[in-house]
Amino acid sequence: MILQLFEFIFDFKGIMNFILVFNSFLKVILMKKISILLNIVTNYDSRVQNIKMIK
Repeated sequence: MILQLFEFIFDFKGIMNFILVFNSFLKVILMKKISILLNIVTNYDSRVQNIKMIK
């Protein structure tokens, strides 16, 4: 019984570690995508402002 409990706890820790690693991995990907999107938006914004200035 105690052994089963230990196995369960270790499995749980392994699963938690996997989730944490996966989460940080997802966050990195999300951050990159968000920064790319922000760059696109700011570039578009500056282009629009440049066009307005030219006119």
